[in-house]
Amino acid sequence: MPEKYKDILFLAAVSSFLIFYKLGEKSLTTWDEILYAQMAKEMFRGGDWLTPTLNGMLRFEKPPLCTGVTAFFYSLFGISEFSARLFSALSGMATVLVTYLFSRKMFSRANALCASLVLLSSLHFFNHAKLGMMDVPVTFFITISLFFFYLGFERQGYYLIMGFSASCALLTKGIAGGVIFFVIGLILLFSKRWSVLKNKYFILGIFISVSLPAIWLLYEYARFGEILISSFFGENISRIGQALDSHQGTWFSYINTVFYKGKLWGGIALLLGGYLLVREFFSKEKDFRFIFLLSWVFTILIIFSAAKTKLHWYIMPIYPPLFMLFAAGCRHIFKKERWLYALPVLSLIFLGYYQVSHPNKFNSNSNALAKHAALHFKTLKQSGDKLFIVGPLEHQVFLFYADAIAEHETPLKKTEPPSGWVIGYQDKDFLKKYVEEKYQLVDETEGVQFFYR
Repeated sequence: MPEKYKDILFLAAVSSFLIFYKLGEKSLTTWDEILYAQMAKEMFRGGDWLTPTLNGMLRFEKPPLCTGVTAFFYSLFGISEFSARLFSALSGMATVLVTYLFSRKMFSRANALCASLVLLSSLHFFNHAKLGMMDVPVTFFITISLFFFYLGFERQGYYLIMGFSASCALLTKGIAGGVIFFVIGLILLFSKRWSVLKNKYFILGIFISVSLPAIWLLYEYARFGEILISSFFGENISRIGQALDSHQGTWFSYINTVFYKGKLWGGIALLLGGYLLVREFFSKEKDFRFIFLLSWVFTILIIFSAAKTKLHWYIMPIYPPLFMLFAAGCRHIFKKERWLYALPVLSLIFLGYYQVSHPNKFNSNSNALAKHAALHFKTLKQSGDKLFIVGPLEHQVFLFYADAIAEHETPLKKTEPPSGWVIGYQDKDFLKKYVEEKYQLVDETEGVQFFYR
């Protein structure tokens, strides 16, 4: 068997073991993971796999690819934490493999093994590969799209696969997936390879990348009109221009994220990237490989840093090119390739140590109470019962596990509240004032009270 295929099998085995180990063991987390899991469940149950909803309400902030794939996994394996996280886990594993192929194509086998294993064992990337969110899937689609863009310089037909992969990035996370086009633009600007813009395969690839998302948008606009416009474009553009839900930061927020959360080598990789940027700028003979990776890293860093809404997982797409640069830079410094193998070994040892010393950092069971109460509620409710939730119990987690839809208006202050269930937790004075005189206490478990009228 060729050496490359042995490496791929090795990486697939290691990444699948680490990522899939206890993948579905803990309760789903707040907020994004549980929201996407619930949206996928409603998509699966409702049968409309193109229109995302949450709690019965239209939600066009994100396109349907990720929730649609998760809904498909629900149909295969049942509705569970494992199914909700499976697409992200598979994307994490695939990103490791693409990083290996990309780095090997650019540099060498030692560089490729170093970059891919360091990526796998980076705490930030590893943790989110085990969460049912959209950031690792969009990272995979961005990475593989740019991989085929790079291959397209040798074989033009790859531009078509680039376009399809880019469309998947857009259909996963909307406008955020469009960072691919800025990366490509910067690469062409600094490498002065403008002839690509006249290539018919490249033009067709770009057409494919935007046409598939455009078809989805037009289809949904024909059905829902201005709701789509205000939800999809309004939400995404608002995240660029203002800090939504107090998720704000500075220009240095994501640099701090890479240093603090991208351990073991994230911070060093970013510093090394800065060194390589300066070196390449003053070099008389430009290296296209470094132009490519530096354009990729710093485009993502600058664009996401410029956006007003900041959440640490938004920066996830920076890690594959950053660690490819890291391996290449270390090879330049160490001179001998064998030293590269020590870096992922240290990183994997650190990952193992961190998992043992910080067991709750990876898929913490933070919503175990809401899950337990929701499963208990399923034994009490009847089909068609209305549900109202009060107090600090996590609503969306409860709804997912209870297989229920909550009413959007609260009945508690009405003179004649409607019939249905009121689920409350901890705030006994509030419950006593607004609930106990109007609803009957039916059951209680671990401080969660179930009232019915």
